[in-house]
Amino acid sequence: GLAQMIAMHYGEIPIVHRVGGLADTVHHYKDFDAKTVEGYGIVFSELKAVSFLKAIDQAIELYTSKAHYNKIVKHNMSCDFSWQESAKSYQKLYEKITKKRSHG
Repeated sequence: GLAQMIAMHYGEIPIVHRVGGLADTVHHYKDFDAKTVEGYGIVFSELKAVSFLKAIDQAIELYTSKAHYNKIVKHNMSCDFSWQESAKSYQKLYEKITKKRSHG
């Protein structure tokens, strides 16, 4: 999905279920590290109403901590989810794999 990346680009902190592409592009805000190129949001694992409600509570709590909230928003807006960046990651992986094969 693209919705979470579009949301982050425009300054929203997404609430996502940890599955597929959502798990690949959104990391839990409590693990925030400004040095990474990863996006952050509210992530929940169990697909249950109670888990979703807890995630909403976390979002409200984060929103009330303006300094932390604003750091994450600013960071997420600077993330580059373009194909150009993805291609670089794939190229690094390909080079790592082919290097091992030629030496192994």
